[in-house]
Amino acid sequence: MKVLILGYELPPIGGGTGQALLRLVEEWKRFPETEIEVWTARPPKGFSRDLPEGVIVREFRCLKKRIHFWRGIEQFILLWRCWRETLGDSPPPDVVLVWGGWPLGLLLLGRIGRFPSVVALRGSDVPGFNARTSGGIWRMLAGKVWERASAVTANSPALAALAMRTAPDLQIEIIPNGVNFHPPLPSEEETPERENWPTDRPIRILSVNRLIRRKRVEMLIQAVAQLPREWRDRVEVRIIGEGPEEHRLRVAVRELALQNQVEFLGEVPSSEMSNHYQGSDFFVLASSAEGLSNALLEAMAFGLPCFHATPTGFEEIDDVTVQFRSAQSLSKKLLHHLEHSRRAFLRGQACREVAQKQTWRRAAERYDALLRRTEERC
Repeated sequence: MKVLILGYELPPIGGGTGQALLRLVEEWKRFPETEIEVWTARPPKGFSRDLPEGVIVREFRCLKKRIHFWRGIEQFILLWRCWRETLGDSPPPDVVLVWGGWPLGLLLLGRIGRFPSVVALRGSDVPGFNARTSGGIWRMLAGKVWERASAVTANSPALAALAMRTAPDLQIEIIPNGVNFHPPLPSEEETPERENWPTDRPIRILSVNRLIRRKRVEMLIQAVAQLPREWRDRVEVRIIGEGPEEHRLRVAVRELALQNQVEFLGEVPSSEMSNHYQGSDFFVLASSAEGLSNALLEAMAFGLPCFHATPTGFEEIDDVTVQFRSAQSLSKKLLHHLEHSRRAFLRGQACREVAQKQTWRRAAERYDALLRRTEERC
């Protein structure tokens, strides 16, 4: 089976959408009967791309300037160059996988829409998820793309429910993300039930995301500022990621006099992320909209008590994590777990048990089966 993947983001470009596609492709190379070709954006100058062997990647120049932010002109150029490529005489694919329905999903409205296709909804491609793509015209275009596709998937029930506000009759298959890191399970001797927090280092709260408005990292900063001083002085917030909101967030840290409590680490290579998860005590994701966050699953896999603002729709995940709606509620829930370290430890262990079931191998198998069914049916 020859699969053409239209993926506008692939590392180093983008965040979770690109990382998820990379993990999926890495698993697919172990499927000898599946041949993969990926069309994606060329990284800006100064950035390289490490890809698995045996995967064909076509990079299209689109004047990309920033790896974590898309301008409208960049999306248009990428769409136009990919559309021109569809007019050529290259061997046709057996099936098309659109990884993120916007912008490359629009290609299904043209010549490439003749082939069997699956649209994988990832988050920002769903109207209502991102303010930039939530107006009437976006809903109309999204509806037409989804209608043209042979099948549609989403990475969480919550994202599927959001998509159905645009297309109420849409049939959506839920295929969750896997976990990028599966640390070995420690023995009981290595993980004694924690009665007290460490005294030789701060209590670390980790945040991993693009620094954009939708991620609402300022909510975490405000929550820490509201902690009682005896706990606030013991806490250290580590923020991993880059983006246009960084300056505003740094200003907020200064205004709240939290320079000693908040550290911006910038972009961190995937190879170093396990050290940050292992060295942390809590994980917080304050995003106003999320599909199924890769970082959330990774933090769960490392046994961190996880706090997030948006339910995933997966009952098993939402039952072991902590949800909050405001900086005040986050501060209260953090304080409760700070004051009850053993309860925090047990919650982290429950998160680990749930995350251990999520693998990219399983996700790849489900996508492979869906693509084969789609090819046979069409």
